[in-house]
Amino acid sequence: MVLDLGSGSGKVCYIAAQLVGQTGRAIGVDINDDMLALARKYQGEMASKLGGVRAQFLKGYIQDLALDVEALEGYLAEHPVVAASDYVRLQEWQAEQRLNAPPDRGSFCGCCYLQLRA
Repeated sequence: MVLDLGSGSGKVCYIAAQLVGQTGRAIGVDINDDMLALARKYQGEMASKLGGVRAQFLKGYIQDLALDVEALEGYLAEHPVVAASDYVRLQEWQAEQRLNAPPDRGSFCGCCYLQLRA
């Protein structure tokens, strides 16, 4: 899953939607109604090209999402993802973080874009 904060017209979100695979999703978050309308304008066309709805656009303020970005950044700084086994380890850490998250805090851990190097 990819979370695109400040998604604007949705271009990056649609690119990410092509990378997440059949079961993945790309979620764009923006507060600007005009940008959300522009991004949503192409949802049907992109869904037919990608074989399903993989991009979604939500209205909201980034600062209101209550995501633990610092925890994810700290983990990735100490454990960079450069191989499939690193990604598996990240998924295990994400599951642990979700279980231990306070009820008032969302879990950013399921939403991150990783670029594996060949």
